[in-house]
Amino acid sequence: VHSLKISENIMLEIEENLLLYKLPKARSIDGDSIHEDQKEAMKNEEINIRVRKAVDLCYSMKEQLIRGDLKDFGSSLDTAWKLKSQFSTKISNSEIDSIYKYAIKNGALGGKLLGAGGGGFFLFYVNPLDKHFFKKAMKERDLKAKDFLFVENGMQSWTIRDKD
Repeated sequence: VHSLKISENIMLEIEENLLLYKLPKARSIDGDSIHEDQKEAMKNEEINIRVRKAVDLCYSMKEQLIRGDLKDFGSSLDTAWKLKSQFSTKISNSEIDSIYKYAIKNGALGGKLLGAGGGGFFLFYVNPLDKHFFKKAMKERDLKAKDFLFVENGMQSWTIRDKD
């Protein structure tokens, strides 16, 4: 893991443009099964080529973040999703595909599926001028944005204290 030297303004902008949505129900495939399927698929040269393209894309996305080319970063998320979803038939399903297509149709430039197996989230990149329309469209589909913030020390969580 290498930390990226991203300016505070870029971090604030990307944090503002990323929207997190919990998937409506648990996925029926466990993460280990997905990883095993991907491992087996890597024996296929065509899949290997896609994986190499995805790795190259990650380096490009890193540079986009550092330079602040966030619109390009959002579009690269779309390319990454299209590549990743071809690594294994277990990565996505018709419901996930439907949510992703709906999000793109309603203003997302790209997105990433987070988590594996028993549940998960979708993280979408949306231009700030499209956020209101996007959130409204997603709410009409019974999907609500979940708040999150970037932190420097890894994942942090807390419990709300009683009013006593």
